[in-house]
Amino acid sequence: GGGSTLPPPAVVGDANGDSIVNILDFNAVLVVWGSTGSSISADLNRDGVVDLLDFNVLIVNWNG
Repeated sequence: GGGSTLPPPAVVGDANGDSIVNILDFNAVLVVWGSTGSSISADLNRDGVVDLLDFNVLIVNWNG
């Protein structure tokens, strides 16, 4: 657990760093679903766990 040390993405919801929130980010979240740690790019809300809250950030910011 624990909070993340990664800076927030330039585009909220962008887990892979391509500045678009799309199916590739959805995949990035699914691949590490349930993971905990401080350096997971798919931890979109930076709370230290990849879960439904991150999925919500992804969907709300979907632009691709």
